[in-house]
Amino acid sequence: MLNMRKKMLALITFALLLAARTASAWQIGSQPAAEWIPHLEDPKRVATLHIDEVIKIIGLKPGMVIADIGSGSGVFTRPFAKAVAGNGGKAVAVDIDPALLSYVSESAGKQGIKNIETHLAPVDDPKLSGPILDVAFFHDVFHHIEQRDVYVKNLAKYIKPTGRIVLIERSSHAMMHDDNHDGNAEMHRAMHGDTEIGRAHV
Repeated sequence: MLNMRKKMLALITFALLLAARTASAWQIGSQPAAEWIPHLEDPKRVATLHIDEVIKIIGLKPGMVIADIGSGSGVFTRPFAKAVAGNGGKAVAVDIDPALLSYVSESAGKQGIKNIETHLAPVDDPKLSGPILDVAFFHDVFHHIEQRDVYVKNLAKYIKPTGRIVLIERSSHAMMHDDNHDGNAEMHRAMHGDTEIGRAHV
């Protein structure tokens, strides 16, 4: 099992090295959180994320621990927490922006969700404690991480031997962001400016 895990991480790292070209502005946290929260929480956008379907595909169950890497405002974190509630299950919101994490805590409190932890982390390491994760989840975030190979190597320390890394990236990131295909186009253009987007299919 350990050898299989090492091989899996090696393959992921190799794929990330092939996709190393990134835009220079690569984190939502580089922009004021107040500008992004209304967009991230927009019901029209949330409806396109198919969160319930994602939860079923991942197979979240009570007692599991999932980290929402680059959690933003917590649109995935909150339903994840509900899905794993019970038997010590929790969702960990990991982000580099304390204002976004404050919003995650506040919104969870309003909804009575008690099994969410927020974790302020540097850009190259989620800085969790020990191999606690059943799932490390990235949605529309991975292409923003500059040193992807470094991040995955650091992340591996926090994943259980039976744990998984789940990546969801929109195919539109292989193109210049197109409003007809990418619901986040306006936000991405604001972050990337005129920088060319490298092609990455991980």
